Amino acid sequence: MKRIFVAAVVTAAVLAGPAHSQRLRAVTMLSGNEAIVLRPHFLKPDCTSGQLPDVRVINAPQHGSLRLEKSTITINAPAGAPRAQCNGKGIEAIGVVYKSNDGFVGTDRIVMKADFHNGNVSEMIVLVDVR
Repeated sequence: MKRIFVAAVVTAAVLAGPAHSQRLRAVTMLSGNEAIVLRPHFLKPDCTSGQLPDVRVINAPQHGSLRLEKSTITINAPAGAPRAQCNGKGIEAIGVVYKSNDGFVGTDRIVMKADFHNGNVSEMIVLVDVR
């Protein structure tokens, strides 16, 4: 399986804040390839993985397919961020893998919802620019 990551992989995390949030992500990739377009996770204050969120697809892509897989990410928060002390630590995540239909070029849209076990809910919209 060939994976090409053209854009920086984005993550969705719940640290502290509103119980319901909406996040927009944009990813660029090559037609016919696979890429992890989102990695929902939960990072506890002690820099360990919390229980993974329940992730569900609200609107599937029209020009490709999705699959979910367990994944590991390395924390890389900006200096001064609430979990910057966790930088360099690996934690569990759910990788949302997108593959465009062969020959498709254009924009695809995915809407997902992640229910975190601390009561937070995050709706994630991913715009995939397929080239």
